[in-house]
Amino acid sequence: TVAASKLVLLLSGGTDGRIVLWDVSAPTRRFAQLVATASADADTARCFRDAVRGGRPEGLAPCVVAELPAVHQSGVNVIAAELLPPPPPPATATTTHVDRLQRVVVLSGGDDNAITLSVLALSSAGMAVTGGGAGCHVRPLARLTVPSAHASSV
Repeated sequence: TVAASKLVLLLSGGTDGRIVLWDVSAPTRRFAQLVATASADADTARCFRDAVRGGRPEGLAPCVVAELPAVHQSGVNVIAAELLPPPPPPATATTTHVDRLQRVVVLSGGDDNAITLSVLALSSAGMAVTGGGAGCHVRPLARLTVPSAHASSV
């Protein structure tokens, strides 16, 4: 997971080579509220049981923010993400909107023996970037793939 102030993102890798970013900010806050206000262990246990059975309590549904298609030719075996320090304030009037966005670096390895480094820009709702969930938008900025970087699972 990656957390930027109150934004919590979960990254998952698929057997089709895609990486999906999920905005789990609201479910994380809602679940914390449920646990904090549970009157007894039975309430907490019921909440866990309902989530496992697919009957999510209200407010616990995650939201897909972005899909990074074809990061790997087949399964994604490992994903690591790091939030970069915020960029400095704009130096000139020519600084673009994208230059001021928070950035996340995603490193992944797959069944295709490749290692891929992706740089993504994050913005909060209301900022014109690419599509996403209600609370966050993501724009891929750069991707570097090293094919045949390893001969076994990473």
